[in-house]
Amino acid sequence: MQPEARSAYGVACSIEPDKGIRLTGTNTRGDGPDYRVDFYPANDVYKPLPAGTYTLSCHDQPAGSLVFVSMRSTSVKYWYETLTPDVASRTFTVEGDDWTYATVVGVNGGVTVDHTLHPMLESGGTAHNWQPPANNN
Repeated sequence: MQPEARSAYGVACSIEPDKGIRLTGTNTRGDGPDYRVDFYPANDVYKPLPAGTYTLSCHDQPAGSLVFVSMRSTSVKYWYETLTPDVASRTFTVEGDDWTYATVVGVNGGVTVDHTLHPMLESGGTAHNWQPPANNN
């Protein structure tokens, strides 16, 4: 699921026509990563994530921003796999079929952004070129 289009602490998050995630503004919450503002899907909706190997990628991430997949299950409240501008892809394995996920973007405190991100979560261990998600996935 893509993040909800909204504004918080001076940063606007919107979904572009190509389904990229646009972040604009300056995070006025404070300075540094402890004051990050995150954008989750509307109503905190998570989608099912079956057991398997997945790769999260985002090859156009600006400094001071991050992309992560937030996962939860009946036995684990939250598990995160995070990308930074220095780490463009990450592969991880999910065991069990009771997991759900949401793609989340964030901006560290004090950081100004004006950029469209193109994160992608896909099955398997290889990051491919970005493709728009189908049905707001």
